[in-house]
Amino acid sequence: MTGSIMKIGDSYSIAIRVDTTDASARQLKRAGYRLRKDAAEALKQIGELIDLAGADDRLRRQIGDLIFAAHMASRCHRSRRSASG
Repeated sequence: MTGSIMKIGDSYSIAIRVDTTDASARQLKRAGYRLRKDAAEALKQIGELIDLAGADDRLRRQIGDLIFAAHMASRCHRSRRSASG
């Protein structure tokens, strides 16, 4: 599993393919990292989470579901925070 880091303007973004229970190689994108090392750390953490599954395909896909759920919750929280402020 590999991901990529891209510079967009003054910040960095990541893109990585993650298997979930309903799709193989679903793309996860996240932007807004001020430093390249922060983006690299995010990719490393995603990889480490997925590696916890070992050879268990079902568990790997469930971990992918959790990664996407956390990503969506984070986006929702940021959206509510910016609307109220």
